[in-house]
Amino acid sequence: METTPTSIKKQDNCTASKIFEKARHLFNNVGVRNTTMDDLARELGISKKTLYKEIDNKADLVKFCVQYDLQQDENTINAISQNTENAIEELVLIAAHISKELQIYHPSILKDITKILS
Repeated sequence: METTPTSIKKQDNCTASKIFEKARHLFNNVGVRNTTMDDLARELGISKKTLYKEIDNKADLVKFCVQYDLQQDENTINAISQNTENAIEELVLIAAHISKELQIYHPSILKDITKILS
């Protein structure tokens, strides 16, 4: 999977990465619906105009963040599967990973994502 979202224009890869990382942080901690583009711009220390030069819209950013997180989880689970010797150990490690991941997300994130992406 490519590391730069398609909704982020290729003008400045460093800025795109900063936007992406800050958006993921805000979405996970505050919630998707509670995070506005104003909030994101303020956290990044840039204007909304500059932000929209880099990204088309919030829905595309949310979609990319979800795809990125799912790809990371898939990679982690595949690594666990390849590095374990039995199915029980594999299941325990995968369950521990999923449990850890679920703890970092804002409680409303699934509901928010469903509304934004539909």
